[in-house]
Amino acid sequence: MLAKLAEDRTVRQDLPGGGRLRIDRRLPFICVYRRPADRDDAGTEQLITSETAYLIMPAEPRAANQCRALLHAVTKQLAHDFGGFLLLEVWATSGGEPSGPSPDSNGQPVPNPKFEIIVPTQHIPRATVEAFSTALGKVKLLRNRADVSIIRCGATGPPGMKPLVKPAELRQWNGFSLGLAIRPVYRDACTNQIYPSVVRSLRRSVNVALKQAFFTFAHQRTSVRPDHYYALGRRSVVKVVFDVDHQLAAIGRSFDLLLQATPVNAESAWREFRRGQFDKPPVFYYRPLTIDPLLMKRRLYMIPVERIEDPTLSYLFRQKQDELDRQITLLSDIDSPRFLPESL
Repeated sequence: MLAKLAEDRTVRQDLPGGGRLRIDRRLPFICVYRRPADRDDAGTEQLITSETAYLIMPAEPRAANQCRALLHAVTKQLAHDFGGFLLLEVWATSGGEPSGPSPDSNGQPVPNPKFEIIVPTQHIPRATVEAFSTALGKVKLLRNRADVSIIRCGATGPPGMKPLVKPAELRQWNGFSLGLAIRPVYRDACTNQIYPSVVRSLRRSVNVALKQAFFTFAHQRTSVRPDHYYALGRRSVVKVVFDVDHQLAAIGRSFDLLLQATPVNAESAWREFRRGQFDKPPVFYYRPLTIDPLLMKRRLYMIPVERIEDPTLSYLFRQKQDELDRQITLLSDIDSPRFLPESL
């Protein structure tokens, strides 16, 4: 993996114990999530899987130690290459969150998003922290604006866990460490069931905030000079993206909405309508459907759009999936009272 990084190649590696390392290309930062061993933390790791570089560490101790050694080597190499490096760990706060479906004291369906930026007591990338705090402060979820606080702490990791990399080594490499604790508003506190739409929305917002923080860090602390924070997004496209695109396109080509919705007797119906002094609505005849709407929708929703980690591509493909769904419904309701409002 270090050899791939040295050649600026993409690293996609499944690790022992269910861990994952994804590095799109050499950049001076990485996001890390450690699975807790004592509780289920549903939804949290999905918040970083759209990042350009991320590591998910398993809960099993031996596998976690192997991942920590790998992270140590990656951090050291990239810090040396760029003159600086930012290690940012993400975790969920535990306990005290109200249940999602029932309104809170302010009448909101879920509590406000809350972010705590954990910074060390010394060796702080101040401009990066300020940019990160400002960007997170703009996050809105179900019309609720996020609460953001900055907390100084001796360790920038989750409570009760050892630092991923020793602070002395980070300082030696001109490396920096930050933590981001997130209130888990994306799941029900009682049942631990996640809310997929909330996870997707929060992931997109956090992704933008992280890019802005990394952009500031790169300009302030490293030799990298990106033109815009969008330039820090992913460049490589995984195979599943092409598979999803191909399948959606195939369904879109399998029917012709305009042809199916055009009456075959438009001219004769108009003449009959005119002869009747426009008193009765015309009777139209349509071509038989060339598809089975039920089977087509089943095929449409078997396409694994949820496997796409990039938030922008995921959003675009979901929109296309929804558009095709509406078109298939429209086809099935041709020559019915539902067709007009559905077409509008």
